[in-house]
Amino acid sequence: MTSDRRDGVLLKARDLRRTYDEGRIHALRGVDLKIAEGEFVAIQGPSGCGKSTLLHILGTLDAPSAGELKFRGGALENARADLAAFRARTVGFVFQMSHLLPTLSALENVQIPMFAMPWTVEQRRRRARALLEAAGLADRLGHRPASLSGGERQRVAVARSLANEPALVLADEPTGNLDSASAARIMALLRSVHDERGVTLVVVTHDDAVAAHATRVLHMLDGRIVSEERSSSML
Repeated sequence: MTSDRRDGVLLKARDLRRTYDEGRIHALRGVDLKIAEGEFVAIQGPSGCGKSTLLHILGTLDAPSAGELKFRGGALENARADLAAFRARTVGFVFQMSHLLPTLSALENVQIPMFAMPWTVEQRRRRARALLEAAGLADRLGHRPASLSGGERQRVAVARSLANEPALVLADEPTGNLDSASAARIMALLRSVHDERGVTLVVVTHDDAVAAHATRVLHMLDGRIVSEERSSSML
């Protein structure tokens, strides 16, 4: 067992760098961080500072140009098949746009990540129903995205992010397209996910009200983490 796993470290990044356009664009310029099991971390910074790039690398949706990323002490290599399996079993994603499939109901959308798991049809349906009920959508199970409000669609997306029982949920501006009331409901739902399920939660946001829910806030500028704040208790 590695020291990181003994110390309760879920993710550890060392000198992460990401360049584009043959090295002319530097999105990340040497990021070091540790995220503990069960922690709630917010990442803030101006547009173009690299916060979404960092989130995508933490979730293995993108690969660093240099540096190292470890999960529970084990290095995450750039083997595409292995990383796809890692994401399917370990990571849940929530994006600014809900990215629901328009032809499927809420119940069917939530089941999509479950096809990577060895569960029966009835087990998938039962779990999807329970997740949607926990999100306050018991009366919307059969509705397609077009008949749901923006806040309801995002709650379906949060339920879907939990479908594979992930250890880590990554949310990229999850309230960015919502009014204040809907945003507050999404954050209450994410808080309950963190508090009740023990999920490690990392949220990228420009909104101070969203970041205030986190136990730790990382501030980014020009591809680097320049400061952090810790809170002994959430709102």
